[in-house]
Amino acid sequence: MPLYFSDDIIKVHKTRVIRKEAMKKTLAAISKDEELKRELALFGGGLLYLLKGSGRSTSDLDFTPTQKISKEIGVKLAERIERLMPSLGFIDVRRKLNGNQNRIKAKIPLEGFENGIAISVEFSSRGYSVFQLRNYLVPTAEGLEILGEHLYEIACDKLTASIWRSENRRKGLGYKPSDVYDIYFIQAIIGNILDFDLEEIRSGESKDVGDILDAIILKGSIFGMDLRRKDVWERLASLEVDEEIVDKNIKKNIDLNTYMQLSLGNIVDYWHFLIEELKRIA
Repeated sequence: MPLYFSDDIIKVHKTRVIRKEAMKKTLAAISKDEELKRELALFGGGLLYLLKGSGRSTSDLDFTPTQKISKEIGVKLAERIERLMPSLGFIDVRRKLNGNQNRIKAKIPLEGFENGIAISVEFSSRGYSVFQLRNYLVPTAEGLEILGEHLYEIACDKLTASIWRSENRRKGLGYKPSDVYDIYFIQAIIGNILDFDLEEIRSGESKDVGDILDAIILKGSIFGMDLRRKDVWERLASLEVDEEIVDKNIKKNIDLNTYMQLSLGNIVDYWHFLIEELKRIA
């Protein structure tokens, strides 16, 4: 008996496949532009999804400057990306500046999809990478490489962002379930984040970072947070990450095969384990 898939399931799958190819194409174009390739490094869920095989899909290509840049330089880089997008087949390309945050949204036109399939390219001119960057091969683009953050720094970014949200939330969770999943995914690749040997990736400002608490405090200072070691675990613990909420949220953006193999209990358990270990070393 043949398997039957509803039109909605087929449409979701088709959207993800086409969006992923559009994101790969955009990544390849950026890697061919010497200025963009030099100034911006891929990080976040987009790197995990496109370059590391995460089953959690995303429509965002998040970048971070490879070094400190001014708001004006950030705008020029965003304008460069904006000019690039139409040549890749995107329509309705729109650039928006919100404080230091640059965002370029665009759509791939497709029959049967009234609003097209959207992706976005984002980066903040305020943030930048503090650990050594990596060269990643761009998928489906032979010989092309793109700078990207080390997975350890991505985990630090996500924990730092969670602290920022815990301080600035007006309503809602105060954390992203997708970040809880991504941190679990990262530890599945590099091992327990707390045990990672920082010696191989320290550079510049991170040369004196002794452990993950130091790393989060350093990342937080870039965004104006004055954190102590105790503050880190206290604010992360205050988020009360819940298994049911994480399950409900990531189910929307994860492929069925990955979801069937997941243990949501393990994902949330690792988060709680991480917080307890941060408390211990604080």
